Amino acid sequence: MFSPKVIIWGGVAGVFSGMFWMMMGLAPSGGGAGVVLALVLGLGGLVSLYSRQAGQGGRLGLAGFALGIIGTVLALATLWWAFTFFSGSTYMEIHSRIEREPVLAARAVLIGMLAFVNLGIGLALLGVASLRAKTLHRWRGLPLGLGLLNTILGITGWLIFYVPLSQGQNPWNPWNPGDYVVPFGVCVLLGLGWMVMGIMLATEAEAKIAPTTSASA
Repeated sequence: MFSPKVIIWGGVAGVFSGMFWMMMGLAPSGGGAGVVLALVLGLGGLVSLYSRQAGQGGRLGLAGFALGIIGTVLALATLWWAFTFFSGSTYMEIHSRIEREPVLAARAVLIGMLAFVNLGIGLALLGVASLRAKTLHRWRGLPLGLGLLNTILGITGWLIFYVPLSQGQNPWNPWNPGDYVVPFGVCVLLGLGWMVMGIMLATEAEAKIAPTTSASA
């Protein structure tokens, strides 16, 4: 059994998560706090999507849900470490510290990007489980698409930020167009995806799910 209230409120949280992802994409200078709120609210979306499967997602859905939670928590922990590392620093001081300690910054970026890939795999597995169990009535492939977008975000972030840092270079100085065009373009798509999925989950919360064979892996 699933709780319609859990699905509704989780869907609403997913909508707000999408709004913060959109803000990140359109105004990247507003950075860290927006990502934190998007990730925290995204946990509600994960709970809503998993609850919507009404126990028909099987081990595949459970694995996806667990990976999604782990990836989100890991990303939040990495952001917390980064905020602590650069606490009280001005913009110029941050760049100076990155140039002095590129290895430390590279580790944080690597863990953060792995967290997004982990979250992406979790969402993709939840998406596959939802497709197999036919738990969504509209846009059934959307969770899988969101998972792929999170994975793309992690891989592009690894290429743009981690690779230069691991070689002792500061990817933020001089200004790198890839800094903004690729990751933040993906953020806009993530925002749209989370908003649509949140609305879909909230509006389908009480819709009946046709009985099917459990989508176990």
